[in-house]
Amino acid sequence: MPRPARRSGRSTPKGEVRDAIVNMLLEQPFTLTELVRKLHVSKSTVHYQLQKLLQRGVVDAASVRTVRGGVESRSYALKRGALLAVPAVESDRRHVDALSDLFERKRLELRLEGDAKLGPWAVNFLYHALLALGKTSRTKHDEILHRYGALLGREDVGPKVGGRNLGETLARMGAYWKENLMGTMGVARDQGPDFVVSFPEYFEVGAREDAPCAFARGLLDGVVESRYGLRYESVEADHGSDVCAFRVRRRKG
Repeated sequence: MPRPARRSGRSTPKGEVRDAIVNMLLEQPFTLTELVRKLHVSKSTVHYQLQKLLQRGVVDAASVRTVRGGVESRSYALKRGALLAVPAVESDRRHVDALSDLFERKRLELRLEGDAKLGPWAVNFLYHALLALGKTSRTKHDEILHRYGALLGREDVGPKVGGRNLGETLARMGAYWKENLMGTMGVARDQGPDFVVSFPEYFEVGAREDAPCAFARGLLDGVVESRYGLRYESVEADHGSDVCAFRVRRRKG
């Protein structure tokens, strides 16, 4: 009796399946069958890890399509900010945890000082944050910095900015931005009810421009959310390759 053919390729060790799934979903959505085929592990193992990631809010069902025989085939994708919940290795987890402690410590200092300007505080935080993130192997720096910016905008900046409508809130945020030595923030009416918010000058930390830009976008998203919940979202605006700019629009659906 002939022996069953072995799968080509090296099987992924069981202890590394979760990280392997996350790494693959970084690139594009995959179905359960596709993950099994590429990882060379059992369907039950991949299904178990996917369920764990779904429960933790790391993975979401991206789409469902009907294939031959009326069977549904579901694709999975990473949620925005998912890598914050699943650092690549133990060393990454330590650095991310240390950064969280640093943020809370510095935010407490900011609150206790009362009249401290946010701009110098942000430069100092970003400098130390990028030093910590430079030691990680896979975590998405931009998403982590966006998360901290959003937290600061939602809980600290938004209540100070206020505003009765989106346009007024963004205008007040622009004034706050300038008063707090954070550079310049432009606000312009775009198509219909949309606004384009640009940051032509912002935190100088000697890093990639997209890193502090992600933090600025987080502040923007946090301020808007503090006033209007999840009614609005920001998307990248075509405003010149060298300008950090986003369109704030009503969320679809």
